[in-house]
Amino acid sequence: MIEPPNQILEYLRLAGFYGVARVGQFDYDQSLVSALVERWRLETHTFHTTRGECTITLEDVAIQLGLPCVGMPVIGKTDFNWQDVCEWLLGVRPPADRILGQRLLINWLEEHFNHLLDDADDVQVQQFTRAYILRLIGGYLMLDRSCTMVYLMYLPLLYNMEEVGNFSWGSAVLAHLYRELCNATNPTEDGIGGCLSLLHLWAWDRFPTLAPQQPVSPDPQSNIYPLLPPLGFRWKNVGQNPRPKWHHPDRVLRQFGRQQPIPVMPVHLGNYHTIQLRGRISTNWTEEYSNFIEAWNRWPHAVVDAPLALGELDQTSEYMQWYWRHTRRWIQRVSGDTGYVADIAE
Repeated sequence: MIEPPNQILEYLRLAGFYGVARVGQFDYDQSLVSALVERWRLETHTFHTTRGECTITLEDVAIQLGLPCVGMPVIGKTDFNWQDVCEWLLGVRPPADRILGQRLLINWLEEHFNHLLDDADDVQVQQFTRAYILRLIGGYLMLDRSCTMVYLMYLPLLYNMEEVGNFSWGSAVLAHLYRELCNATNPTEDGIGGCLSLLHLWAWDRFPTLAPQQPVSPDPQSNIYPLLPPLGFRWKNVGQNPRPKWHHPDRVLRQFGRQQPIPVMPVHLGNYHTIQLRGRISTNWTEEYSNFIEAWNRWPHAVVDAPLALGELDQTSEYMQWYWRHTRRWIQRVSGDTGYVADIAE
């Protein structure tokens, strides 16, 4: 992604995408991704480790990427004439061979929105901002495994730039990543999409020993971009060392310094978890997901809380005894034998 031009910064701020536009990209650690996928559990959307469950939460999305995580659900219709919509909101009409169903080739956006003229008027600035956000969505935040197309369902949501920030973009990004992690656990799948930057930022922040060892340097462009970037910016351009998707924060309360009780049964989504946008060109998603939208709008009543944790949980605690009965503690037989001996020794 190109750095956001100065003219669009205010619109990015209003839309809630200023932070993620500053985070930047870095080389992915495929070994880290594979290790996390191996520990991912579909039924709970949590990583199972030897010390309990943990997961990426909306708080991580807000802090690491700076995306808004409260507000209206990111949802819309897919039965528009997308060439007309692009011409209306982007100012350019893509040829029919650049649109597949309701997906647009990202390289078409790169060709037409790679540079913003210094004397661009406000209409052109808004059109460039919409294209920039689409590129962020399709190429960084909610990318599919092809990394070549973006769903145009998001474009009408960018119509009024002052209201774009009222959508919960962060929860959409997290739900998409949850879904991709679930798909990646299937042995027949050979790739993973979603916001892998968020996956890395979360892992490096929660498990510092896994993070690349580099000093945190000040922002060299602070004079150009006066607003501070989100926490994930510290890993911008880092090099690697050689070495409806349910949100379950009640299962990872220890991440927030709280006592972790034995959790209730996770919410099962059934076939909803396998639905794709591809091919659904005449679906009114607002009606299709009305029950989930109602649940989302009740989010203030679903915020979890618990007493502060007092010290570390040990293996004799009620929670750890329950956890060990429900997790996969070892991946290999030899690891299981070694771990079992260690348990007996203690």
